Amino acid sequence: MYKKTDRNTPFSIERKKLLLVEGMDEVYFFDKLLEKIDLQEQVQCVDVGGKDKFKNYFETQILLPADFLDVTNIAFIRDADNCDAINALNSIKNAINSINKKENRLKNIISNCSIQNNVYREEDSKLTCGIFIMPNNKDKGMLEDLCLKYIEKNTPSIYNCINLFMDSIEKVGIDTNRHLSKRKMLAFLATKDKIVYSLGLAAQDFNFNDDCFYQIRDFLLKVFS
Repeated sequence: MYKKTDRNTPFSIERKKLLLVEGMDEVYFFDKLLEKIDLQEQVQCVDVGGKDKFKNYFETQILLPADFLDVTNIAFIRDADNCDAINALNSIKNAINSINKKENRLKNIISNCSIQNNVYREEDSKLTCGIFIMPNNKDKGMLEDLCLKYIEKNTPSIYNCINLFMDSIEKVGIDTNRHLSKRKMLAFLATKDKIVYSLGLAAQDFNFNDDCFYQIRDFLLKVFS
């Protein structure tokens, strides 16, 4: 049975394919998406604890086990947030390249990843690496923005109610522009029949075959198939 890896659990490499993400919301989200594309049992999804923690987690956890030499595929997914996608991608590349360990097999491979070609395989080491920047490998934003696009398309009446709520609280002095996407997602969570407290859990009901998820589906299939 697949077991999620979070930052509070002593780390061990249990799969030859690793997906490193920012937090547990992402772990729940991508676990479900991987299940839908028949990759869940092959990929170990790892919570690194935040977009600024990729270097530390990779250096202190991923590289240490001897089993890392058996890893065949590794992917990094982070939010662009207020950066453009190129800067966000470069932040991951720079973090991995700054690790001064000769066993860091990714140094040469990750340098070949770009926004246009975000999956690269080196035949000599038989290692495939990929980087994806949420929400769409192009714009500023985060996982919440991708999910809000899906919500707007598939449940427009709920999305309109969310916008009306944002307008209403803005009129009483709440600055909704600050963390707007996260505020909208919290409002969406309040519409669920069964109360859930995170995007990752709410996404269990999403239709991941929807075109909104085409890019991220395609990326996961390329890097892990």
